[in-house]
Amino acid sequence: MQTPRKPELTINDYPHEIAKLRTAIARLDREVASLEYAIARIDLSIENTIASNRELKNDTQRRAKRGELRGFHPELRTYQEQLTRAREKRTRKEIQLEMLRNAFSVAKLKLRHEIASMVLDRDVDLAMDLALAA
Repeated sequence: MQTPRKPELTINDYPHEIAKLRTAIARLDREVASLEYAIARIDLSIENTIASNRELKNDTQRRAKRGELRGFHPELRTYQEQLTRAREKRTRKEIQLEMLRNAFSVAKLKLRHEIASMVLDRDVDLAMDLALAA
């Protein structure tokens, strides 16, 4: 995983970029949930197959059959790999979001500092003008 690059944004750009990342994360959350549901459906089907098989006499036989059925299911591996990729992508988006929020906080602090400096400079100039006039 790479550290996201520093965005070159203006203070006004941050809220929109943050919203875009939140939307992307929500989309990935839906994808993860969908894949988890598909895997759960496959697992339920396997459990039903095992439960209805009268030849399986004990837990050891049922575990072995469960492993066999999971290993040979055509879609299960695909769904599991897609789920892993979706979770990794979501994690990367979360990191980007955190970095963007932190950058936004820093940008706001810098702006406040600039404003405070301008006010202080103006107050100093005003005090000097008053001192000279006195």
